[in-house]
Formats: sequence, C-alpha cells, structure tokens
Amino acid sequence: MYCIFSFKSRQEAIRLYETARSKGVAVSIISTPQFVYAGCGLSVKTDIANYQDLYNLFVSIRFQSFFGAYRVRNTGKSVYSERIL
Repeated sequence: MYCIFSFKSRQEAIRLYETARSKGVAVSIISTPQFVYAGCGLSVKTDIANYQDLYNLFVSIRFQSFFGAYRVRNTGKSVYSERIL
C-alpha cells in the first residue's frame, strides 16, 4: 500500500518531492494515476508507512495547487484508491 500527493502545479509537486528527499523521507515522482481526474500529471508517492512524515512536511509548506492525497492499494488485478486528504 502507498499514498500519493497530487498537485495542479508541476512545480509544487517537485517542491514537495525535493523537500521530502532533503529531510530523508523516501519519496518518488510518478505520473498522476488515471483515478485522479485532474492535476498537472505529476504526483509525489511514498509508502503508507511514510505518510505521516510526508504529511508533516506538506502542512509546513504553503501549497496553492494541492489537489488531494490518496491511499492506494494494488492487488495485482485491481487498484483501489481512497482520498485521505
């Protein structure tokens, strides 16, 4: 299970990614999945175990283009998502 933070601005997605990496949070940049129906095309992904660390960084920075955070479970056959923020 993992989570993604999606933005309407590529610059803000990259800003969260770079900030998280500099603080030692394991993150990656991914293409925004199709179940997120809007956004810039980039999202920040982390394992669900790192959600709280990424969330804490997220709230410490002002983002104007945040679209949403999602918990994602991939069973191999299906992908299930739930908006969590």
